[in-house]
Amino acid sequence: MPRKSKVNKDKVLQLMNQGVAQSDIAKQQDVEPSTIYRFMKHLPVDIVAEYKAKRSDMLTMQQIKSAAVIDRALDYVMKMDDSSYAAMPDDKKIGFANVANNAGGTAFDKEMVETGKISGDININVLFQLVAELPKLQAEIAAYEAEFVVDQPTNKEIASPDRQPDAE
Repeated sequence: MPRKSKVNKDKVLQLMNQGVAQSDIAKQQDVEPSTIYRFMKHLPVDIVAEYKAKRSDMLTMQQIKSAAVIDRALDYVMKMDDSSYAAMPDDKKIGFANVANNAGGTAFDKEMVETGKISGDININVLFQLVAELPKLQAEIAAYEAEFVVDQPTNKEIASPDRQPDAE
């Protein structure tokens, strides 16, 4: 006697249409990811292909946004003078080093795809969409920086005789 499926098929299809990851669909359905995988194996090929294209587009968009933030963060550090960098707390230096390491790994992976050593799905429509959204992303990054990034004091400000010592 076959087991009754615990999967709400309509809800799974709705989540797939939204581009939700298979593992997240499984969590929402309170089943193992393999259950969702098996469910998807029995769907028409065009539905699965559309889902994969949506997921690919979403992940590409996320990667481009991440790359823009990483680029800004690395530029920020590279433009610092040595004394400002030396004054930076160690945890911030470690954070920037991690960003640089991840960026280097991503660049390596992209090179592998471009040279054909690894295959990749690249959707040109997503790239055009991202180029169109670039000004909006730049404005979002600038707003983020204005809210959270604190400028390092200049050497002149540090040496100023008017500067009051920090309260202890």
